[in-house]
Order: sequence, then structure tokens, then C-alpha cells
Amino acid sequence: MIPTSVGVHTFGMRFQMTGVWLSASYTSLGSLSLLPNKVYLAPPGTLGILETSGDALGDVPTGAQLAIRDVR
Repeated sequence: MIPTSVGVHTFGMRFQMTGVWLSASYTSLGSLSLLPNKVYLAPPGTLGILETSGDALGDVPTGAQLAIRDVR
């Protein structure tokens, strides 16, 4: 997860990723495909964005509650 309240950029990336905007309560504010060399502005209330390779999180619906935990 990348903390941000403004947005993210994908300059320097070579492959598509999937991002899920998260609120402070870890609720999905929406998911989107992150294409290389673009700027994506965060929706209001964003705590950060969870990024994964490919389309692994492409089907996370807006309003879904996510559990984030450290499994190290």
C-alpha cells in the first residue's frame, strides 16, 4: 500500500497494474487499471492506494471492506 492523499504516477512503469483506492477505514473507494506513464488523482477521503501486478484486484467493488495485515 502506498500512502497518499493526492494521487499516484506510473512514470517509469513498463506494465499495467491494478490499484484500489482505500479510505481510512480500509474501505474500497474504487479500483482501476494503472497504465504506464500516467497520473491518477485520488478520490476525496483517500488514505492510500493498494497496488498489485496485472488485474489481481480488478474485481474489488467500491465499498468493499479490506483487511490489511502484516504476515511477515
